Amino acid sequence: MRRIDEADRDGQSPKTIAHRLNADGVTPPRAARGRRVRGWTWSTIAGSPKKASGILNNPIYAGRVAWNRSQKVRDPDTGKRLMRMRPREERLSSAAR
Repeated sequence: MRRIDEADRDGQSPKTIAHRLNADGVTPPRAARGRRVRGWTWSTIAGSPKKASGILNNPIYAGRVAWNRSQKVRDPDTGKRLMRMRPREERLSSAAR
């Protein structure tokens, strides 16, 4: 995490950070279930600001704990469960200890 944070502060892009982590043999945070480990991707590092995902956009890495950010709803037509982001006013967060 420190290495990613320092590289981000130095102005490196998430793609460059991912390439360097892979070149140095740093294992990614979670291996894909049942698939071979492919390494770091830029989306693991950058994520989505809207969804507050990824290492650089996740509130937990900024010292805040967040709850109730998303919910699973069932599509009435297909029966599949879909992840939906909750409105900002419904989300909860606090400072980490």
